[in-house]
Amino acid sequence: MTSKRMSLSREHCAGAWRVFSLVWVRFVLPCMLSLGAFSKATALGNGTWRVFNAGPAFKSFWWILITIEFLFAIALSGGIRGRWIQLSGACLFGSFVCYLVYTIVHGSDTCGCFGTVGVRPIAMLTVDCVSIPAIWSATRLRVSIDRARPVMRIAAFRMMATIIIGLICARAVERYDYGPAASTLDLTHAYVSVDPVTWIGKPLPVSREIDIGSALNKGEWQVVFYHHDCDHCRRFIASLANDSHRINRHSRLALVEVPPYGSGTEITSMGIPIPLHGHLDSRWTWFIRTPVVVRLVEGRVMSTNIEY
Repeated sequence: MTSKRMSLSREHCAGAWRVFSLVWVRFVLPCMLSLGAFSKATALGNGTWRVFNAGPAFKSFWWILITIEFLFAIALSGGIRGRWIQLSGACLFGSFVCYLVYTIVHGSDTCGCFGTVGVRPIAMLTVDCVSIPAIWSATRLRVSIDRARPVMRIAAFRMMATIIIGLICARAVERYDYGPAASTLDLTHAYVSVDPVTWIGKPLPVSREIDIGSALNKGEWQVVFYHHDCDHCRRFIASLANDSHRINRHSRLALVEVPPYGSGTEITSMGIPIPLHGHLDSRWTWFIRTPVVVRLVEGRVMSTNIEY
């Protein structure tokens, strides 16, 4: 009796896994792949996502990967089965797993799987680890091309619906992420303490408290927050302005002075050409460690670096 119950339990578990695998591979995974491809394509197309400050060759690699994701999503949604799609899925998602492990080891806050939309690497690692055995299970049977053609018609309808939804979602996310940032700071007190490390992946929280905030919401910037009476800040700004290798070739340099303000000649007397210079609102006393470099892309904080 016990062995019979165990056998039935195994059968139930196996049946549940087959149902989960089928739903995951035929519906969930194609939607995730197509949405990820759309998000990356949108970000690459409008220039708001420069992975690793890459050049044209590396961007071409990402366009190829986007195309592969689309094609694989169509194949999965269409119910194409066989050894070739199992091996393709293992290679594709295996490479995703390796990349995600790399990002986790290096402490990245977002994996880039959905372009500029911040997604935790550990979350996508879980998804990819589940996807590999699910693909292997759901695509076990071989299906000829002739038998697959009717299914592909259904897949085309599914993918068209997914593409339309993806375009709407990508546009909505783009508008949300890159519009003017609403202040998330507690400005009810006279003293405001900020930690730039917590800004990564978010719209610049102090955008509305900087007089040049609207300009920083457009394009790519290296923004340096500094105090006028900080000798280390002045030395760092001088070295940054004179060393072109420390500034991304796509970026422009902007300085933001933390109050209390100086006479205004601390930087100009150094003879350094600064494209943009602004100030934090002096109505508050700001506690922020300086100098700190904040890299912005379309108003979104991509990285921060506190210089000691």
